[in-house]
Formats: sequence, C-alpha cells, structure tokens
Amino acid sequence: PSQFESIQVGTDSLVLLSATDEQGGPLWNLSDRNKPAHYLAYSEESGLGRIVAAKYSDGIFPSLETVVTSRLAVTLQSMARDGRGVAWLPLSLAAADVQAGRLVRAAPPEQDIEMAIRLFRPRSPQGQNAETFWSRLQSSEDSKK
Repeated sequence: PSQFESIQVGTDSLVLLSATDEQGGPLWNLSDRNKPAHYLAYSEESGLGRIVAAKYSDGIFPSLETVVTSRLAVTLQSMARDGRGVAWLPLSLAAADVQAGRLVRAAPPEQDIEMAIRLFRPRSPQGQNAETFWSRLQSSEDSKK
C-alpha cells in the first residue's frame, strides 16, 4: 500500500454457467452427487482462478470434477458453450451467450462472485502521459462521488 495506489473503474460478477439441456435448463446438474458435473477450471496462475479459489476454498461445490484447466476465460466460455462442463465466467464476457440462451446459470445468483475492477499504479512519479491519464481517472472518480 505504501508503494502503490488504485482506482476502482468498474465491477463485474463471476457466474457459474453451463450449456443448456433440451428443456433450456443447465446441462450439468450440480445437485446430482452420483454424477459429478464436469468443471472447466482456471489454472493456478490465473487471477480469476485465484478469486474463485479464495471464495470457494471450503468446497461448496463437491459435485464438480475438473476436466480442463485454462488461464483464459474465453477458452472456458467456448468449452462451456460446447457443453463440456460448467465454468465461472465474467458476466460481462458471457452476457451475449446468456441473452441468446446458449449459456444458463448452473448455480443460484447468491453464489455469484462479485468483483471490483481496479487499476493500480506506483505512487512514484511516472511519465507525462501516465500522469495525465491517472489525473483524468481521479477526476472522473471524484465527479461520481
């Protein structure tokens, strides 16, 4: 904290999504403990993976069986759309698929993971362009308060 500062520039939610079955519900049923749902997970080095792991380290979803890992949300989104399993996806990324009915919630909204989107910078002086950009961000943030 003494070396860096940040500004929140947005919010998003990680939502557990699945392709749809014939009735329009989730293809993968998380409540069936006899048949684990295929889980499309983020790899360990992924920031989104660390967020999911921190939120659900207690194993709230014991019926998930990891079948694929990737660093990229778009990779997991494509695989979820293809019916290969469930994935935690940023709602901003998956919104078009959700609106089109290609992906549906596999868990209730209470289990979404809310995220703040922040930009960080060193507190030490930066180049003129970086300082101008940061000043504009701060002005924009101050006008919202």
